[in-house]
Amino acid sequence: MKTNKIQYCCDRFSIYHQAHKRTFPNIRIIKYKSKFLINGDNPYRFWITTGYEKFDLDNVMIQIVYCPFCGQDLYKFYKSDEYANEIEGVTFPFVK
Repeated sequence: MKTNKIQYCCDRFSIYHQAHKRTFPNIRIIKYKSKFLINGDNPYRFWITTGYEKFDLDNVMIQIVYCPFCGQDLYKFYKSDEYANEIEGVTFPFVK
């Protein structure tokens, strides 16, 4: 039986991405559906956060474009909902 294992750009990114949302620091991949929040054709944004109980755009976050560990362009590498920690309209309200 074949299992689909999520592939990451590097092991260290994987550790911070899979960390609990309350852990500091952690990396979150957020999928946006609001047109003004989408970067080109890729609806995902990549954040280093201080940890949070409930996702909110007011949380302390630093947006990243490249992996801080291996330098991979995150917009080119991550293009699937299987990586998303949060999805607009599902885990947090639509942004107005």
